[in-house]
Amino acid sequence: MIRNQEVDDDKEAIIRQYSAEDKSTVELAEEYDVAPNTIRNRLKEWDVDIRSVGQRYGWLDDCLDDIIEQYVEQGNSLQTIADQYGTTTSPIKRWLQEAGVELRPADYTFTDEQISVIQGELLGDGCLYRRHETACHFKLENTAKAHPEYVQTKLPKIFPETQPYSNDRSTKWGDSTRWIIYSQRQELFGQLHNEWYECYDGQYRKVVSEGFDLDETAMLHWYLGDGSLSQRANGAYRLHFSTHGFPEASVRRLQDQLDSLGYDTYTAHASHVENGSGLAIYVSRESSIKLLDRLAEKNPIKAYE
Repeated sequence: MIRNQEVDDDKEAIIRQYSAEDKSTVELAEEYDVAPNTIRNRLKEWDVDIRSVGQRYGWLDDCLDDIIEQYVEQGNSLQTIADQYGTTTSPIKRWLQEAGVELRPADYTFTDEQISVIQGELLGDGCLYRRHETACHFKLENTAKAHPEYVQTKLPKIFPETQPYSNDRSTKWGDSTRWIIYSQRQELFGQLHNEWYECYDGQYRKVVSEGFDLDETAMLHWYLGDGSLSQRANGAYRLHFSTHGFPEASVRRLQDQLDSLGYDTYTAHASHVENGSGLAIYVSRESSIKLLDRLAEKNPIKAYE
């Protein structure tokens, strides 16, 4: 067995940090750049009592071999295993990490802010593609390369390093280059697809999830993806969101969300919209200035200043 000399040399410090300072084997492994299982094995060699990941889930320790077999050999997802044991994915994930098992990219854990990023992009041009029941991917394309690049920084590790990739396109409005990111499959995307899409005329179309709460992160990404700003002859600014493709119930839900945040809105109808209500959301002059000030505080993309 290959020994890690730095770990052995810091025996007393590791024991102190683990036993007295309550550091986890995962935290210690990151500090020493080794696998969590290396730290765990050393502690056992040094006759240190290995504590359970948490008292609430301590009983899972007896099931570790079965959890590893299901995850590694059978390919079951964290959620599938958690459902079987009547718990959440968090303790299952941590048990596997403590045992030195490398998690699959599809088991990436999203923060609340990252979920808001995704939902905000879904309000715009972001899409979810379901290949089959267990494989769902997120895709975003934009003419401004900085936009998908920024989304990549907010959602690290789920996009190949070669992205964004470009696609030249000719339309009746002229030639353009689209910059595209296409994610690895994620279990969360399948769940969001169930909430954000409905079957319409034999195809899927986006709707606004009934449980969706608009926050400033989602609003920023919504505006970056599908918002615009115009200036009238009198110099007044008017901000609007291109919600034409959403059914009317979804547009009204978004209006309610904006109203609850203190922004006055109204809708205008566009003709020749076949798969949607044709309703766009406009923000009043005073609220447009207020909203732009809030967006400017969070906007990181120079192309959209």
